[in-house]
Amino acid sequence: MAAALDRSAWGRPADIVGQTVTAAFAKIHGQRQHFFVVELEFDPSVNGEAARSVADVDVSYRDLLRNRTAEQKVNIAVQFTKREADVEARANPKIAAELGLLNADAATERALQLRDAGDIEGASRVLSESSAKLAAVAHKSKDTRLTKKINQQRNTAEQVKQPENWNIERKAMKQNISDDLLNGL
Repeated sequence: MAAALDRSAWGRPADIVGQTVTAAFAKIHGQRQHFFVVELEFDPSVNGEAARSVADVDVSYRDLLRNRTAEQKVNIAVQFTKREADVEARANPKIAAELGLLNADAATERALQLRDAGDIEGASRVLSESSAKLAAVAHKSKDTRLTKKINQQRNTAEQVKQPENWNIERKAMKQNISDDLLNGL
């Protein structure tokens, strides 16, 4: 039986059957990148262990220009380390930026839930912490798209405290999450 993932938490709907995750993309135009993020959990490993295969990625699509189906398969392997500096040095800045945006949207969702439950300070704190984390990602990734989201979350952290504007702010928060979904990538 397939379980559909929540779009707001993961950025794109998908089905999980056993250890297989399947997601459909609508139209993808040339020169654009699209991301599908899957969070994996696995048993701890020995520091410095040789690379371990963790996923096989199969992408197939219909190439309308050539009128044929195309496919690409890639094996994903990871290596383990206890040194955070090694992880930072090998991190992909583009992927870190996308994950930062997804995490920021998840924080906004959490803040909405807290504010709706009456925890105004908690909602503001979640947004403030999220903007600080996103600022650290922006500094490392040099991705200018993150600045807009950082400012948005900082402003919203203050706006959730204003009861007279809550309905308007709530709609804006929901709109920003759905409109900014992976920022069109």
